[in-house]
Formats: sequence, structure tokens, C-alpha cells
Amino acid sequence: MQASDLIGLENSGTSARRDGSSYFDNPMFRSAVPMETERQIYDWHSGCVAWASGWLREDAGRDEALYSLMKVRYW
Repeated sequence: MQASDLIGLENSGTSARRDGSSYFDNPMFRSAVPMETERQIYDWHSGCVAWASGWLREDAGRDEALYSLMKVRYW
């Protein structure tokens, strides 16, 4: 994935948080990305992380979203 693509995803995550979207609204989670090669999986993961980092950076200092994320069980 190109650096410009990752920057675009990060900016999209930032905008999504400003608009009130949930952390779990990450569009990469629903994308129809082929997962046939190792590179495709790494690119998908990089896109997920880029969007999430933009969302989290915009969320810095907002306790309500962090509180709701902490309640989610992952295991």
C-alpha cells in the first residue's frame, strides 16, 4: 500500500471521529480485499491501523469513547 493511501485512510479516520463515528466503523473491516498473498494481508492490516490511528488521534482527550472501548471484551 502506498504511503499516500495510508495518509488518506488516516485522514478518513480523523474525519470519522469528528463526525461521531464509532471506532468499529473502520471501513477496512468491511472491505472486500483479496487475502490470497502475504502482501495483501499486510496491506489490509496497514489500512486498518492507519484509519484507527487517525480516529484515535482525534479522540485524544475524549473519555466517553475510551470508556466504551474498555468495556468491550476481546477474549
